[in-house]
Amino acid sequence: KFTPHLQIVPLNTRLTMLNSDRVNHNVHIFSNINTPVNKQQTKNRRRMPLAGVKKAEGPVSVKCDIHGWMSAWIAYVPHPYFAVTNEKGEFTLEDVPAGEYKLGYWHEACGTNNEAPVTVTVEAGGTVTQDFTLKLK
Repeated sequence: KFTPHLQIVPLNTRLTMLNSDRVNHNVHIFSNINTPVNKQQTKNRRRMPLAGVKKAEGPVSVKCDIHGWMSAWIAYVPHPYFAVTNEKGEFTLEDVPAGEYKLGYWHEACGTNNEAPVTVTVEAGGTVTQDFTLKLK
């Protein structure tokens, strides 16, 4: 399997895939904006830089064409404020400066709220709690 299943990174981050398995894999990245990637990745701890996969905001799908059960997502964001939920569906954004923000989410089975993000106001030194209800597509 690809680990982690979801990797969130700032735009223009260069990523490297590591194959620590004893079998070959294929890294197939689907994107409407970035240059598609479809490369063989050899076995035994081989590293493969992912060039050209760092321009689009939002999630891009990663699959292995050799092993159909292997899938993952890479989400590119234009800021340093992002999180992946824990096993309870909770998340924390650390060190967010005071101000007003649009808070959004993405889930591979539920989609996004990008068309109607929630506006939250962070007070200096304060915390904000925001609940979301997600519905399967």
